[in-house]
Amino acid sequence: MMRKAFSTFVSFVTILWSVGAGALAFPVTAQAATLSAGDLVKASGPAVYYYHTDGKRYVFPNEKTYFSWFNDFSSVVTITDAELAAIQIGGNVTLRPGTKLVKITTDPKTYAVTECGTLHWIESEAIAKALWGDAWATRVVDVPDSFFVNYEVGSSISSNVHPNGQLITYAGDDNVYVVWDGMKRMIADDAAFNANNWNMINAVETTITYSDGANVTGAEPGNFWNVACPGSQAVSGDVTVSLASDTPAGATVPKNAMGVPMVKVNVQAGNADAMLEGLHFHRVGVGQTSDFANVYLYDMDGNRLTTGRSVNSTTNKVEFNSLDQTIPANGMKSYYVYADFVGGAITTGGNHAFEIMDAASVVLSGSGTVGGSFPVRGNVFVVGTAEAGTLTIQAGPTPANPVIGQQDARISSFKLTASTNDIYVHRVALYQGGGVDDSDLSDFNLYQGTTKVATADAVNEKGQIVLVFDSPYLLPDGVTRVFDLEADVA
Repeated sequence: MMRKAFSTFVSFVTILWSVGAGALAFPVTAQAATLSAGDLVKASGPAVYYYHTDGKRYVFPNEKTYFSWFNDFSSVVTITDAELAAIQIGGNVTLRPGTKLVKITTDPKTYAVTECGTLHWIESEAIAKALWGDAWATRVVDVPDSFFVNYEVGSSISSNVHPNGQLITYAGDDNVYVVWDGMKRMIADDAAFNANNWNMINAVETTITYSDGANVTGAEPGNFWNVACPGSQAVSGDVTVSLASDTPAGATVPKNAMGVPMVKVNVQAGNADAMLEGLHFHRVGVGQTSDFANVYLYDMDGNRLTTGRSVNSTTNKVEFNSLDQTIPANGMKSYYVYADFVGGAITTGGNHAFEIMDAASVVLSGSGTVGGSFPVRGNVFVVGTAEAGTLTIQAGPTPANPVIGQQDARISSFKLTASTNDIYVHRVALYQGGGVDDSDLSDFNLYQGTTKVATADAVNEKGQIVLVFDSPYLLPDGVTRVFDLEADVA
């Protein structure tokens, strides 16, 4: 029985997961650095890499990603640090298709994964149950915001058809199939199954009928074994880093202030595309790192690229990694550091500025070089004696249901109330959590009363509607204002 043979292959491993280092750690005997495409490699550090046909190494960002492709660490080769450093980083590995469903904490949608990290939103729970059974939710894993940028959003799943790469079985049928382009392909034997490194734990039993495709008789790297996808990675190029002319001016900030813009830097590419993987900032000034609750990185369009980071109390550094930001040839992108300050009995008078110390603080994928007049330093902010005001957010009146093709339909409403002090609102990010496709909503306009205060063209790739106010909106202390969001419905 072919299915029975598959299901007996189960491996048990003990894992040490280092959250701080972001890598897998395990013991292995060092070997000479004679590498072939498809090898798994590591050096003295804990990180594991996939060595691809392009001669680059690709990073497994966490254990869930690694074990979606491999069952254990038995084939990992250890090389020297110098040998590893000589191999360029090509990018991050994404979850294997047909293994897990994914979501991020800041996005209510659940996605299936197909080739090269392409995400497909599952439009309803009914579809999820039809494709993965009543226990579909047990397949869902969270992808940290910082790694979500490694994925690209494709078409949504609106009918009961499994995505490419899903293993399926049928009751009373001993064969195992893989769904590909809307057809089922029978896996001919154990050798073909093992050649593609599948695991029966990821198979689902179904009653959905598919037409027959060609049998899988051996390894198919182009279809089922794309551990890394160099074609989706940007070409490496040189960049120059500079302080933006409109970097935030220094100021005295109240305690427990949130979302304070600290510095803005420009990253300019040369004659080739560049892939920006990391920005490392250094805090300077007579102040304590404990003054900060969280520090974030935003892009120039107001999209938050990372979850909150802490400023290291020893090095005074905060690192933003796994950005996967493509800087187009001869183009420029800007990045902001925003900070949340703590409140309560913190020492006032602390001085803080953020800088990019040197070229090594800008991490590129590939062989590109970093230039600039370092340090690239922002202005000084001082912690004042006053406490920041509080902004309370509440739902507004429920809009009427829009109709297909309606222009300027009111689709959301919320209330903002200021207390303790006057508050300026600079930006609001809303999540599109409904059943409509993101692409069916466009031309967003945010109104306060009859005054348009912010606009957005479309829902971004993270399901956000980012509304940057034309000018900061003043909410006086104790005042409540209602904001209405309008959009065009396709």
